[in-house]
Parts: sequence; structure tokens; C-alpha cells
Amino acid sequence: MRKASFFIDPPALILLGVMIYSFSKRFKWSLRTTAVLMALVSVGFFMGGSALLYLDVLGWPLPPTAGSVWMFHTDYTGIAKTDINVAISVFMLLLYPLWHLGGYMLALRLDVGSFLWRIVTFKDVKSRRPTSSTKVSVERGHSPRENTRKAIEKITLKTPVLRFRFFKKFNMC
Repeated sequence: MRKASFFIDPPALILLGVMIYSFSKRFKWSLRTTAVLMALVSVGFFMGGSALLYLDVLGWPLPPTAGSVWMFHTDYTGIAKTDINVAISVFMLLLYPLWHLGGYMLALRLDVGSFLWRIVTFKDVKSRRPTSSTKVSVERGHSPRENTRKAIEKITLKTPVLRFRFFKKFNMC
């Protein structure tokens, strides 16, 4: 039987991420439930178990093998625990949640499509309020102020603003 935990764990975590995505979609789990489950699986089981195997606290049960031998598959590669810097092993263990998240994101990408650049449809941006009709008026002449006033009069069909000022000035209102 092959002993290859550091090489088996990343593909296993990717597959578990895909499985958790499909379960969360099928059973309509909330994002919080999914995140807690992913944290338990990647941090609890894989990182915790692999750390205990690496430190030789636990041994691999089938066939009975020392934990570090299982982690580095020493029988096949000749790499022993003493040959690898502890920082590299810790770095590999810290990548476990990223492998798991990568599997989840891969499943999301295959299911939904691009989730980074969301495709927006007309239904997404359409306002539910009734649209008002657009009114346009064009006036031509020498005075821009007079042209604007005449255009607003035609659109609003109200009395001109200047007349209101005239009446207020002479207290005729």
C-alpha cells in the first residue's frame, strides 16, 4: 500500500470541497453552515490529523506505520522527516484550507459560471417603478437663457418663472 499523505491530501481536499459544494446546494445549507463544515473538515480533520501524524503522535493504522513515514512516503521516495525543514512542512499544512476552498470554488465555477465577473441581465437592472415619459423641447434663438426658459415652459406647461417674480414684486399674487 502506498504511503503518500502530503501528495494524497491536496486532491482529496479538492474533491471534498466539490462534494461540500454539491451537498450545500442540494440541501440548501446557508453559507455559514457550509463555512463551518469546511473549516471542520480542512482544519480539524486534515490539518489536525496531519499535524499529529507528522509529529508521530498518531501512527497510520492500515498497515501500522509511523505517522511521519506515512506523511512523506519514506519507503518510496527516501524522504524522511529529518530531511525536510519544519517550515516547509508547516507551510504545506497551512495550504490545506486553500486546497479545500479551491475545490469549493472549482465546483462553484463549473456550476454558476464566472462568479468574479457576474453576468447582469436586463431583469437584474430593470427598475420596478414605472418609467416616466421623456419630454424633449428644442428652442433656437440668440439668448441661451430665453431658449432654456421657453423649452421648460413647453415641457412643463406652466406659467413662466419670470411672471411669478413680476407678480411677487408688485404684490399682485
